[in-house]
Amino acid sequence: MEASPVWLQAQRDELEFLGSGHSNLAMERDVTKPQEPLDDNLHAVDPDYEMLQCPRERADELTTVLAEAYPTGGDGTPWTVEKTTAALLANECVPATYVVLFRPTNQIVATASVLRIPRESGTPGAPSGFYVHWVACLEAHRGKGLGRAVVSRVLKHIHSLGPDRILLLTQEFRVPAIRMYRNSLGFEPCHLDESHSARWGALLAA
Repeated sequence: MEASPVWLQAQRDELEFLGSGHSNLAMERDVTKPQEPLDDNLHAVDPDYEMLQCPRERADELTTVLAEAYPTGGDGTPWTVEKTTAALLANECVPATYVVLFRPTNQIVATASVLRIPRESGTPGAPSGFYVHWVACLEAHRGKGLGRAVVSRVLKHIHSLGPDRILLLTQEFRVPAIRMYRNSLGFEPCHLDESHSARWGALLAA
């Protein structure tokens, strides 16, 4: 089936965002090295939460979570239901978007996606391969281990596809997330841009 113009535009926006090495830092998880087991057991965190793949009909709730964490998406414009659907839920380069549901209110409160950049679409700032993508959690539900759990689920999904490494892109000010990626999920700094070595050095020395 031919990709729609909306999907094609969303994909170009995503790749442009990921390739902007001046605004992002890269991290990688080496799948070939021994790592601590991934724990995506939400019941151990709190039985009021459950995890599932996001159905397209809940794009409005997913948009709310993304918009709180990232006021604008990769194209610099605010998140909308159409944009969320095109970039994540109807994007063949995003094979899965996982969400955490808060059972008492039946509300989506956290999310993370699997992104696959095809070989022909890779750039120096965003090499081809698999990424942990658009990780977000509503502020009222932070500090409970939901981010670690949903990213662990994404990592398990990617591991099943057999890559040698898994990438993610982040920014310096997301210090709590960077600590989680390094201390709990086996990610280490990765220098995809000539500026990354100095920027990582300053961040880790702080």
